[in-house]
Amino acid sequence: IYYAKNIAGVSNTVTVKFSQAAAYPNVRILEYRGLDPASPLDVTAAAKGNGTNASSGSATTTSANELIFGAGNTAHHFTAAGSGFTKRVINIYGNIAEDKVVSSPGSNAATATNSAGFWVMQMATFKAKP
Repeated sequence: IYYAKNIAGVSNTVTVKFSQAAAYPNVRILEYRGLDPASPLDVTAAAKGNGTNASSGSATTTSANELIFGAGNTAHHFTAAGSGFTKRVINIYGNIAEDKVVSSPGSNAATATNSAGFWVMQMATFKAKP
């Protein structure tokens, strides 16, 4: 997961350059507003596994009203966002992007339902604008 802060909410162009040929390029771009402009990133977590229940593992947020962003890659196909998450994208490769906002600090994990097989799940949390 990569993020850029302080981007104006107008027409933006995102350019992705790979250091070598990419057989299966996988880029998902989402834009959010209302994040802390000085230091938006709070905590991250990531895990890999095999099966139908993907989870990034937990991390403890430090602020109220944080955006929890999850992204998963799979060898098969994600079928649904995790509990409380909104599915934003399931791309042609079956990979997912999802999010939710939590009202208070605490332990969080990005989860999603996978049809089968190997998966990687990542989570990044972002503090709201003060």
